[in-house]
Amino acid sequence: VAEALSLGRIPPRWMPDGIVGASGGMSSGDEPDLADWRYLLQARLEFLRGFRDLPNGQPPVWELWVLAYPRAVLSAVVRSFALDNAISTSSVAFRTAVMSPQDGGGRDEGATTCPPSSGIYVGGIYLQGARWDVGMSCLEEAEKDRAHNALPTVWFLPTHKGALAGSGTLTGLPVWDCPLYSVPGHAMAHEDRELAVLRLETRRSPDAWTRADVVAVLSVSGMASW
Repeated sequence: VAEALSLGRIPPRWMPDGIVGASGGMSSGDEPDLADWRYLLQARLEFLRGFRDLPNGQPPVWELWVLAYPRAVLSAVVRSFALDNAISTSSVAFRTAVMSPQDGGGRDEGATTCPPSSGIYVGGIYLQGARWDVGMSCLEEAEKDRAHNALPTVWFLPTHKGALAGSGTLTGLPVWDCPLYSVPGHAMAHEDRELAVLRLETRRSPDAWTRADVVAVLSVSGMASW
């Protein structure tokens, strides 16, 4: 441990198997360093301390990237909706909506101050290989010098799969199903890393984004969980 710390590396015994996200301020290398570990630890502690002051035990916005098991939060939302509606969890899917700054969804505005009546707001999501046009409320090509671009807050609203299949969008634009992963890079090849699917409006053909390997991620560092 001491040797690894002296070299600015994360001791192997501090790094159990798995993947966790780490957001802004992190290094972008494939191998995370001690600064990455410290940044994520501080962010996680701050997020957990915030629960003490919550009136109903639910944060206005879930920063899933600080959690070791973000899938557990999404699974809990699905189970709660299924129980309330007396249906199986396999019949539940997420309708997702990217919040506009007017809705309190801008990253700089701190998103919204209250949780939604159903589902959860999720912050800290990044697009890899594309960007979100806030003015047009749709996907656009990323600038060449930016591999990752922040999404505004996303509303994960549980609904019945049958209702989701026939739903349209407020913009009337086509929808592309964008996979959401914990981390970028090679880990995306593992099916168990896919957390959810974001239904994102696009002015281009949805197939174009699939061919371009565009994905959404919680982490821009590729840091392993601990």
